This record gives sequence, C-alpha cells and structure tokens, in this order.
Amino acid sequence: MGVGDDAPDWTRVYDALASSQRRVVVRYLAANGGAVSVFDIATHVAADTEMAWSTDVIESVSVGLNHVHLPKLVAAGLVEWDDDVVSSTPLLTRIPLETLTPAGPGVTPDKDPGRRSGVS
Repeated sequence: MGVGDDAPDWTRVYDALASSQRRVVVRYLAANGGAVSVFDIATHVAADTEMAWSTDVIESVSVGLNHVHLPKLVAAGLVEWDDDVVSSTPLLTRIPLETLTPAGPGVTPDKDPGRRSGVS
C-alpha cells in the first residue's frame, strides 16, 4: 500500500497469508485482542507446529518471526510491529479469518509446504 492509497495490495496480502505460520500469527492476534508480544506469538507458533517447547525453540521461532514472517505481514498491511509488540491493522479486521484454515483450503497439514520446522 502506498502513501495515501487506501486500496490494499491483494497480491501482497495473499502472499503473506500463503504461509501457515503467518496464518497462525494473524489468527492468534485476532483471538487475543489484536496486540500481542513477539514472545507470546513465538510461543504459540512453536506449540501450534508441535515443536518440543524449549527456550531454544522459542528463540528459533522468534528469529523467523523477526526476519521473515512479521516483515511480510507488515509489508502486506496486515499488522503493525513496534519493537516487541505486534498489533492488527484495520485491513486485518476485514479479512474473514475463519476461512483461513491452518493448512489452507484443500491442503492437509502434512502436505502444506509452508508448514515445517523453522522458517518457511
């Protein structure tokens, strides 16, 4: 989205939501009032992807969030990210999140290319 441009860049939105981890992030934000710490998101993503919970796993997920997933969600206009807090934008509230299954339509979790350990 450009400055003064109210129309979303739907290509970026669809690209951002193509990853199962990013879908987990936006659903978690919506379920938790729209503003959550990166640590809480990392903990939730690690639990959702069935990784063994440890500080190393949380740190690994946090690195992926900070360097890959959150920048894509910000670029799509779906979230705002200020230091350690991620919050939903008005655009995110327009997305029918109930239609976003964890694996995506027609994709089972074991066949979702975006659902794997680490960064996708």
